[in-house]
Amino acid sequence: MSFTDPFGCGPGSPCREILNQISKYNIPEYYPTASDYLSCFTQDQIPCSAITHCMSGGTGGSVTPILIVSNGMSISNPVGTKEYIGGKFAGFNDSSWVVGKTSFDYTTLNCGVPFPHTINSSVSNAINVCGNLFVQGHRATVNVHIKIYKFDCVDGSNTPTLTLLFTNIIEVVAPDEGKLGVNKCWNINVSNEEDKITECTTHFMISFTLIEEESGVTLIKSSYKATIEKVS
Repeated sequence: MSFTDPFGCGPGSPCREILNQISKYNIPEYYPTASDYLSCFTQDQIPCSAITHCMSGGTGGSVTPILIVSNGMSISNPVGTKEYIGGKFAGFNDSSWVVGKTSFDYTTLNCGVPFPHTINSSVSNAINVCGNLFVQGHRATVNVHIKIYKFDCVDGSNTPTLTLLFTNIIEVVAPDEGKLGVNKCWNINVSNEEDKITECTTHFMISFTLIEEESGVTLIKSSYKATIEKVS
């Protein structure tokens, strides 16, 4: 159900019906996090705007983390210095990434995923991206470059402009003798003085690049998530 304007009730109108629905259908049983919000509801008549605030946070303040994307990816025999952004057909949620940033155009917008929330001011530590990284086959320290981009979805056959939001280099040491590879855990808080992010229109995109050209790496794989955690 929608908590923005549930059952057609406007500001100042009672929202008792939501409590009725929670009791009738035992919503917490199917959505455990719903119980976290039950303190927002009372027997009294309360405005729907209050429920909206409890569910999503207030504009200009902190918000309940909203998932942008959760995904797993792999790159077999990565080409050194090639910046990978997704799969050929399934885009950001393709396990096998072969598409490079230089190939990004109107046919590969599915390598990005839309933001589910509007940020009306600059992005300042509002977005968290983190995950694990596994690198296999190298026998000396290598570096994996992770970049976060945004772009605005466009109609027709035009290619949108990519805006770099953040970049981070992960150093991966050589595996111990007899081991296939090395795991690294990574965490990025995206901070950038860019224009606002618009719900659904603005898209998020991540890329992975093996910096070394001749490294012996045979596999890079990662699972990662991105969330909007606070609005500045």
